[in-house]
Amino acid sequence: MKRMLHIVGGVCVLMSLCLCGLAVEAPLTYEKYEPQYRGFQPSAYVGIEKLTDVPQGNWKLPKLVAKIPIYSFLRLGDSKCLMVIDQKEATDIFYNRLYFDANGNGDLTDDPAIDSAPLTMSANAYMSQCTFPLIDTTYQVEGKSMPYRFAVSAYCYYQDPKSKDLTKEIILRSLQINVSPKCAYRGGIDLNGQKYQFILGDDNGNGLFGEAASIAKDYKKMGDYNRQIDPSGDSLYLRKDTNFTWYDEQRCTNKIYLEGKLYDFAINLPQGKMILTPTAENLCGVQLPMEVERLGLYREDGKGSINVYTAKGELKITAGNYLVLGYCVFRKDSMGDLWWLQANATVDSSWFTVTPATPVTLAFGEPYSPTVEIPKYALQQFKQNPTSIRLEMLLLGAGSEKVANISHISGDKTDIPLSERNKSLPKEATYTISTMDGAIVAQGKFEYG
Repeated sequence: MKRMLHIVGGVCVLMSLCLCGLAVEAPLTYEKYEPQYRGFQPSAYVGIEKLTDVPQGNWKLPKLVAKIPIYSFLRLGDSKCLMVIDQKEATDIFYNRLYFDANGNGDLTDDPAIDSAPLTMSANAYMSQCTFPLIDTTYQVEGKSMPYRFAVSAYCYYQDPKSKDLTKEIILRSLQINVSPKCAYRGGIDLNGQKYQFILGDDNGNGLFGEAASIAKDYKKMGDYNRQIDPSGDSLYLRKDTNFTWYDEQRCTNKIYLEGKLYDFAINLPQGKMILTPTAENLCGVQLPMEVERLGLYREDGKGSINVYTAKGELKITAGNYLVLGYCVFRKDSMGDLWWLQANATVDSSWFTVTPATPVTLAFGEPYSPTVEIPKYALQQFKQNPTSIRLEMLLLGAGSEKVANISHISGDKTDIPLSERNKSLPKEATYTISTMDGAIVAQGKFEYG
């Protein structure tokens, strides 16, 4: 075992390089964010369960004021802690006090009450909301205590603005409680002399940083509202410097294709390290239709999905059934300005099989085809109120993937028309609706968002 010391981005990173298997171990550094933090930080909002009755268990609770207190559990690693959302005064219009069993002993009277600051409380005709101050706690993972910082917020939308009585029915139907992680792990690696920095975010809000992407088995049914496939899993940001942006985000996977090689990717949180090990399996050739900055390949068994970084031509990956989960590319236009495009799989995207005997060329990217359709939810709304209907414009790639973003990144010479509202986006597409004999019914332009 050869020990190597590197200085990466001003941070001392001790890395182990196993000469026999070329396994790279990078230490993880815990990072928590302050309210005024201005640098890049992963962001996630996770909805958690809400109970209007005291859950089963031997609890010692403080005297509660709200007519209907809300009970919920925060599950971090191997720990499960009770939270109660209450009010300071019975006359308050919304919840503004939180009790959290930080030490997990079932006694919420030995933990201080957490009150939302007045400036975070807001209410309008249709909504009430509050955000509580940041909370620091610890939890257990495989017998080791781990730190964690998070925020809790609650909001409720009212169908009838004249009545804001928080009944059980309204709470269960319209009130949402979110946990937002305010911490992450950072690290750095060195592969063949090329340094990389990475950030791990906890998008699932359960303290298990590094959970791999997962797709629900019934994902096609879940696409009734939005055809785009949205996998669960934690986020990974990886780049050659520390200038992280949202462009760097990918879901964690079990493997990484980096510097032209395939590695097993693992996070050992109790030991505080990320491990890259060259894949020992027999590899198969896969041809890319275009150069990609990042590409996500989801394997059907959920155990061998791959994040690909900066690749073109042929990849060497393990056999299996895969789905192109998403990708992003950088391209220069005819005037030399830089553009960024990001696309995600839809319920119509096809799976492909990789075997040693059958070379395969992936289908995604160009040509991109614009299409206009009526979403299912909009059609249902139209049936109830046939006075107007919502149209959605989609830009679909060769693999039926949906373009989620296309942005003008740098340069000032582009000859591509830009949006007047946002100069980083192309000009909005226009539409004309006409009858079969050519009479124009309506004209206008689509809007972003």
